[in-house]
Amino acid sequence: MMRIIFTLLIAACGAYLLYQAGVYINFIMARRPDGLESLTSDIPFLLRFVGTLMLLLGALIGLAGKRGVSRIMVTLGTLCFLLLTGAIIAVGGDVSLWLDEAVWSGVLLVLTAGIYKFR
Repeated sequence: MMRIIFTLLIAACGAYLLYQAGVYINFIMARRPDGLESLTSDIPFLLRFVGTLMLLLGALIGLAGKRGVSRIMVTLGTLCFLLLTGAIIAVGGDVSLWLDEAVWSGVLLVLTAGIYKFR
């Protein structure tokens, strides 16, 4: 039961992060004439987007009953957020640039540990 609760929380986080990515995509596409090129050259956005998709799809697969695949996908999604946070900090980014990712990384790390603990 606890595993399902953790999986639902990961799915909710993934859905919210995907919504945020959609808002960013809409903003970039509306403001820049080369919107798609701007999005594909924005490495932090791509890392966050791929991590979000991995989280959401992994959680949905976990709710469907495929625990092994789900754990791997959720772990990779969480690692994308940890890598993004570490990379922004390593290059000396301002705290306003990496604070959101650091908070999400901590939350996702706890939730990911929860799906491993409660089998």
